[in-house]
Parts: sequence; C-alpha cells; structure tokens
Amino acid sequence: AAEISADIAYDDIDTILSTKNNNRASAYQQLFKTWGQHYNEKTFKTACKQAATHSLSCLYKQGNLNSLKAHNRPAVLTLVNKQGETRLVTITSIDNDVATIYSNNTAYTVKLNELDKYWYGKFILLWQKPDHYITAISPGDSGAVINWLNTQLEKINNRLPGATINTYDAYMAERVIAFQAQHGLTADGIVGPVTIIHLNTQSGLEVPSLIPPSSLQLTKQG
Repeated sequence: AAEISADIAYDDIDTILSTKNNNRASAYQQLFKTWGQHYNEKTFKTACKQAATHSLSCLYKQGNLNSLKAHNRPAVLTLVNKQGETRLVTITSIDNDVATIYSNNTAYTVKLNELDKYWYGKFILLWQKPDHYITAISPGDSGAVINWLNTQLEKINNRLPGATINTYDAYMAERVIAFQAQHGLTADGIVGPVTIIHLNTQSGLEVPSLIPPSSLQLTKQG
C-alpha cells in the first residue's frame, strides 16, 4: 500500500478545514449525490426528511475508523480544525490508507490517518430501508418485511427464496444471529439499521459503498 500511495499528491487537511466557507448544505449535497439524489438546501425540510422521500433514512453514529468502514457507506463527518471550529466534510471513498472527501463541493485526496486527527467519531450516513419497514424487526414479528428479511438471507447463502414467509420464527432468528456474529454485529436477532445495512451489502443490493469491492475486507465493528 505504501508503494501505491507514494505517488499520490495529498491535500492538506488543515488548509481544507481553515476555510470559512464550509457549510452544512454542501456536505449533504455530496452525500445525496452518492445516492443519485438531489439535496435542496432552500426547503424547510431537514436532510433526513428529504431522504425519507427517497426511501432512505439517516443514521447518526459515534464511532471510529473501524466502525465507519464496517458500515461501508458514504458519510458526513464532523471535524474540528486547529482553531476549534466545527467543519462538515463528506467522505465518499476509502482505499487502503487513502480517503476522498468533499468540502464545499470540492474533492480532496487525504491520508486517512491525518483525517482521523481532526475527527472525534461523529458521523451521519444514509441507508436504504426495506419496503414496509417501520421499526427494528424482532423474533415473533410478522408482516411483509419478514419475507424481505428471508429473501436477503437466502440471497446471501446463494439460495432461491421459496414460499412467502411472513413470521419471524426461531429458525429465522438462528440465521439472523449467525449472520450478525459473522459480521461483528451484536448477535441478538434484532434487525435494526446496522444489520439491514450489512444485509443490503452482502445481498448485492446496488447501493453506494465507501470501500471498493476489490479492497473490501471484513472489519469488525468497533
């Protein structure tokens, strides 16, 4: 990786974060753009309410580089510059030790470990909700979203979905718990946003990813 990155001209993060023009709207514009959507800064709707109109939801997290990689979605990071001022940037890709970020709709190439010096773990990402999803799915639940869950599990195991299943039974719970354990998630059988993000990734759903498939490694969530 060191040889690959040796020829890259890195941008200086301190310079990027020192600008006074950094604004929240541009960060969300780039985040929405990765999903092929438009963020309208002139509406009174928040970014999350706008996302909901595209069957997307916001997920606010406090974590580290490992958890950011594990979620594997573009995200808006809250950074703090040397003057103690908050700046929002959008991270759109991570390739080994190199990250692409956007500030004021301008792309920059930065070293991941340098970026981490200005970041205290706060990030927000968008994730795609299944149809009929309202709240976390738990064993014993029933409804159309359970059939979606079964279909994802079958796809991941390279099996064709059989009959429609609308009840979250003990057998399905075993499969969900095994999936969660395999991917370093809390293995409790409860299917919330983080488990759904991993299901979407592993089932091959076409969604924007942070890490290119060629260099994707399973990273346990921190």
